[in-house]
Amino acid sequence: YSENSYKKSCLTDEYAELQSKKLVQLLQDLQDQGREELDLYVSHLEGQLDRFAFLPALLADDFRLQSLLIAPNNESQRDRVNQFLWHVNESAGALDVYLMDAQGKTLAASNWQDPLTFVGRNFAFRPYFAEAMHGQAGRYFALGTTSGRRGYYFSHPVGDSDEPMGVVVVKIDIDGFEKRWRGEGSELVVSDPDGVVFISTNAAWRYHTLVQLTSAQIQAIRESRRYPDAPLQAVFVAPVTTDADGVEVLQAKAGGSTYLSILSNMPEAGWQVRLLVPQGLVEP
Repeated sequence: YSENSYKKSCLTDEYAELQSKKLVQLLQDLQDQGREELDLYVSHLEGQLDRFAFLPALLADDFRLQSLLIAPNNESQRDRVNQFLWHVNESAGALDVYLMDAQGKTLAASNWQDPLTFVGRNFAFRPYFAEAMHGQAGRYFALGTTSGRRGYYFSHPVGDSDEPMGVVVVKIDIDGFEKRWRGEGSELVVSDPDGVVFISTNAAWRYHTLVQLTSAQIQAIRESRRYPDAPLQAVFVAPVTTDADGVEVLQAKAGGSTYLSILSNMPEAGWQVRLLVPQGLVEP
C-alpha cells in the first residue's frame, strides 16, 4: 500500500511539474508572440503621429499666418488664411488646422465654413496652447470640446519663441486606430498619462480608467476638459506585475475576467499600450 501511495505521489509531482513547465512555455509564447504584435502596432501608432509632427513648425513660419496675427481685424487676410488652412488640412489628411492669437482666441481655421467652426472660440485652457506660448512644441490628446471627437493635437508657437504672437495647431483623427489591431482573441488598450483609456478594441472600456483614481486626480482631469462627461470609472483592479518583462495580471471589475497583459510605452506621446489576453487562453 505504501509503495502504491509513493508511486501515486511521484506521478502527481511529475504531473504538477509538467503542468508548471507547460504554463511557463505558454507564458513565454505569449510574451514572444504578443510582444511582436504589440511592437508592430506601436510602430504603426508612432508612424501615424510622425506624419504630422513636423507640420505645425512649418506652418508657424508662413508669412500669411504671421500677417494675420499682426493685423487680426484684416478680413481679407483672414479669408486667405482660412482657405490656406483648409487646403493644408485636406492635403495632409488632418482633422483640423487652426491659428490662435496670444490670448487663445481662434482667428482662422480649416473648418471656417462649418456650423461648429473653431473661429472665434478660445482654447487657452488647453495644455498644448500653454506649451506653445512658452516657446515649446506641444502635444496633447483629448476629446474635442466642440466636435466631441477623439483627437491628438500638435501645436507650435508662431513668431519669436521668447514672445510668441500666437499658436498654430494641427489636430489629427484617431477614431480608426482600433481598426489596425489584428490580434485575435485579445484586446488592445491605450491609456494617457492619467491612466484614462482612450483607444480600446473593447468600446465599453473607453474613457474609463485602468485603476481607481483619487478624487483629486479626477477633479484635475475634469478641470482640464480633456474628457467632457466621461465616466472615469476603473475598469480593472490594481495591476500586479509578474516579471521584469512587463507581463501583468489585470482583473476586470465588470464580470471579473482576468487578463495577462504585455505593456509597451510611448514616452514621446505619453501613452501606454497594452495587449490583453484572457488568462483562460494560456492555461494548460
